[in-house]
Amino acid sequence: MRLLCTPQGITLASVSRTELLLLHLIAPTADFTSSPGLRRRFFPDPISSSTDEKSTRSIREDWIEFALPQIEQKLLQAHETVRLDLNAARPSTRRSPAPRTPAQETVYIRIPAKHGEAWYSALNQARLAIHHRRQNPDNPAIGCAEPVLLGSPQLFLEIQFAFYDRIQGFLLHTLLEPGF
Repeated sequence: MRLLCTPQGITLASVSRTELLLLHLIAPTADFTSSPGLRRRFFPDPISSSTDEKSTRSIREDWIEFALPQIEQKLLQAHETVRLDLNAARPSTRRSPAPRTPAQETVYIRIPAKHGEAWYSALNQARLAIHHRRQNPDNPAIGCAEPVLLGSPQLFLEIQFAFYDRIQGFLLHTLLEPGF
């Protein structure tokens, strides 16, 4: 896969089937409803400790009623933006520079500049979920979105994490930094 900066945003070019599969796993990987522990990781308690039980309860109630639904909605909207961009992927053919090597079927995906923040958010959520899974490998309550392709779920998580990290870094340096 090649990451290209364009005047309209970025393009993920020459995306293989495997890379496309990893991209389609962003939202399922970041599904904060898959386990209570992952949900707590995404939405930690807004109060670390307090001696005043009444004010603590009031802050938590306000957090649950006013802030949490908006945050959840924003995270889910990021997943939807990524899904729509992935569904708009178009086929391309990548020619190999080696003689007699067959062309590989690939796709390209355009990410408009205005979708950069949503992609960054969705990738960050997926990486947080992967990190949480790596910290809790024996917890059966934590969902596993990844297919068992490589025989080792931990290896798959490492590959997935590194892949998302690469795209997230490119987004940060091309779309989200001031001056783009």
